[in-house]
Amino acid sequence: MRAIGTIRPCRSNGADAVMLPDKQLMNQKRGGFDFRNDGNVYIAKWHDSAIVRIASNFLTNRPLRNTQRRVKGQRIEVQMPNIVRSYNTGVGGIDYLDRIAAAYRPTIRSKKLYWFLFINVVNVATVAAWRIHRFVEERPHSHLELRRQVVLSLLQSERTATPRVASGFMSQLPDIRFDGVNHILGTGLQGRCKVCKQNTKNMCKKCNKKVKMLMALAFLPVHLVSAGFEIINVGTSSELEALFQYFQQEWLSATKIKLWNVHGVSVRTNNHLEGWHSRMNKRARKHHLGFYQFLQLILDEQGKTETVVRQIDDGYTHGRGSVRRSAAYGVQQRRVAALTGKLVHNEITVEHFLSEISYHTPEPLRL
Repeated sequence: MRAIGTIRPCRSNGADAVMLPDKQLMNQKRGGFDFRNDGNVYIAKWHDSAIVRIASNFLTNRPLRNTQRRVKGQRIEVQMPNIVRSYNTGVGGIDYLDRIAAAYRPTIRSKKLYWFLFINVVNVATVAAWRIHRFVEERPHSHLELRRQVVLSLLQSERTATPRVASGFMSQLPDIRFDGVNHILGTGLQGRCKVCKQNTKNMCKKCNKKVKMLMALAFLPVHLVSAGFEIINVGTSSELEALFQYFQQEWLSATKIKLWNVHGVSVRTNNHLEGWHSRMNKRARKHHLGFYQFLQLILDEQGKTETVVRQIDDGYTHGRGSVRRSAAYGVQQRRVAALTGKLVHNEITVEHFLSEISYHTPEPLRL
């Protein structure tokens, strides 16, 4: 690819250090020049009204041409290297291209990162095609008319339908139509399909409900957890069988249940760590703390936490040192407590308890 253009002194790859300094070249008469060549790139410095640096990979200073320049009110003949003359002949092409391309720039937007690069390539190609069209045709079209012709040609072109090739993993789909579970297809929150890996909002309501009820086991009394698991495990489909087997083997032992069961535990918030950081930043009145500011806030927080723990142990639950609870989580906590009370007094069954509480499972915080 052939190239020519002006360069800065710092971009000459060391050639400027071995060429004549600018002061010495300016002391010469108008039109003086100096050059260097490493076999691949030719760099020339030419004395015009200022020092001009031009580099090229296919042009040199030969042949020398004469040009006119005004010096102290008079026109005189000065030497001009061929590399400078060729550059002056083609200078302004980039500005001309940008001006023409901006006249009818496409306004179609997209969120794809590559879209702007792609649409700019199409726009530049259209401008180049119009320039060639003007050079070839005796009565060329205007820029706008040529763009219209291109659009009409694309719209009228026949597209051959590309046959869709079936994916290889479609034959590996488990046949759940005859598993006797009677799946109910519904919509919910967007998730990722296990088979095709695409985003979808379609899911089985029965399978989704069983997963939620499995999470709600954490609110049952410890002695009822195993019974509750057996209730929701009845009629489990092949898709959920592996999950329930894993849960039974890893988390239903007597020692493991106590690690995740939150029966009788006061629920405070669903994001206590983020709340702690927000409070710290608010106290410091900045979001990026220095080391000593961070250390001082840690010490203050430690002292306050110890005071709050002592107040809670003494039964102090109101006032400035009490644990803060949002109104929304207060409602959920009272709802969980009410359902737990009905279960303890045998007013509702374990299955009814899991079904009711599975739609409100806030994250617990042990105090």
